[in-house]
Amino acid sequence: MRDLKDCEPREAFALIAPLVSQSMLLRESDCVQSLRAFLAAVNAGDALLASDAYHELTACLLHAPVRRVSGDLWHDYLLHLLLCTPHAFARQAASGFVEEAAYSAMRTELVVLGSLSTLTGAALVRMIEGRLQAARLKPRQARDNIELFSTAVWSGGSARALPTPEEKQTPAAFTGELHFHNWHYGEPGLHDSYAADEALEEIYARLLENPLWEERIEDIRCFFASYGCGLFLKCRAFRYEDRLTPLPDTAIAPLPEPVCFIEQREQLTDALIRFMQGECTTHLLLYGPAGMGKTAQLLSLPYELPELRLVETHAVSGLDALCTLLASQPLKFLLLFDDVLPGSIPTDILHLLPPNVLVALTTRQNATLEWAQRIAFPPLKAEAFTRFVAAVLEEKMVLCDRASLQNACVDHQVDARDQLSVSAALRLAERLRVQGL
Repeated sequence: MRDLKDCEPREAFALIAPLVSQSMLLRESDCVQSLRAFLAAVNAGDALLASDAYHELTACLLHAPVRRVSGDLWHDYLLHLLLCTPHAFARQAASGFVEEAAYSAMRTELVVLGSLSTLTGAALVRMIEGRLQAARLKPRQARDNIELFSTAVWSGGSARALPTPEEKQTPAAFTGELHFHNWHYGEPGLHDSYAADEALEEIYARLLENPLWEERIEDIRCFFASYGCGLFLKCRAFRYEDRLTPLPDTAIAPLPEPVCFIEQREQLTDALIRFMQGECTTHLLLYGPAGMGKTAQLLSLPYELPELRLVETHAVSGLDALCTLLASQPLKFLLLFDDVLPGSIPTDILHLLPPNVLVALTTRQNATLEWAQRIAFPPLKAEAFTRFVAAVLEEKMVLCDRASLQNACVDHQVDARDQLSVSAALRLAERLRVQGL
């Protein structure tokens, strides 16, 4: 393997062009057209057109939705194509079985991508500068008609007029000054957060330290087999309607301290841990009035169990496609039907569910499902409501006497004329904190 950044321009061009054609991942990427246009312009000897293609390629690399990890735009792009796109090898490895043909093709792909990882923007710039230098060293052939006729008269020879523009075979070479953007922008490092960062950081480092990427094929296969592929590497929570879309990072968060409904929390955690360990799958039905924190309890679970992924949906039709997608990943999934009528969920959904999916429903009704464990979130009694508000204020380092707090809670209940809930307690605690009770 030759290091492309140290090659002479002609040799680098001879190596890069076939590598680009061999890469299946680059062939399907957005930047390949700009790179091909650059190579074509260099091959034609048009430095100005090559410069335009270089800047088009740089803009494509800069605006591509890839992660900044290596300190170099080109390296970022190659790492994204290999690790973060759900290509055939990634999907098969995530499902647990890789065909021999896909394995062999990926080994060849890694040879190509490893070689291309030694390419730099400076190497492409040298190709353009080489064309410019060749253009400047060409003998001066273009002289105007007056100069030709004058020379002919004094020398006694014959003269022929210069060819018209239509007769010229090639355009005049550009010999001006060109400036180029550098692809290197900083030092390697993670500047954002992915769900699979613990493993991704190690894979990034191994690939960047050695361009013999084919030696890492087993590491890459095991990575996909353990952490999945595509969006599942980045996000822990999703919404499914007609397709899977990530939820904002703020959607999952730890429960605020103190935790209300501690017993219910223990039941949820115990069911999830047994599911994650593969001991049993106990589907969950959380019921109780609005504002009791049922959904917040479930959304906090992926935060506390990093291997868990959550998918929120209201769709019943099309679940077979979702289940097929989730079954192809090595992860565990909590499928959340939030604030639904239990009767709207057909019992035959159980036949669609793969072993790595657990269903959780939240509802305001006191309902029963024979295939789900019931966990109740009843309205808070006045004493429990007051005790919870006091605990929240204590957590916020707000001092208050019991009589004033109890009066505030009674006044809230009278004014609100509603059930005492967790969300109401949090709002009251915040109001009392601002007022300085």
